[in-house]
Amino acid sequence: MITPIDLWLETAHEAHALRAQVAYLEEAWLRAEADADYWYFRACNAVASDAK
Repeated sequence: MITPIDLWLETAHEAHALRAQVAYLEEAWLRAEADADYWYFRACNAVASDAK
């Protein structure tokens, strides 16, 4: 028999797992943004140096 406490514990566990996944995805997003910025500015600098 499933009790309300069992349901609450399962829900709390699921919520914790989802928060961990969201944190991981946020970190991955920030890394991807940093990589995109790096390559964008590198490409801009290459174009600027070619224009001289």
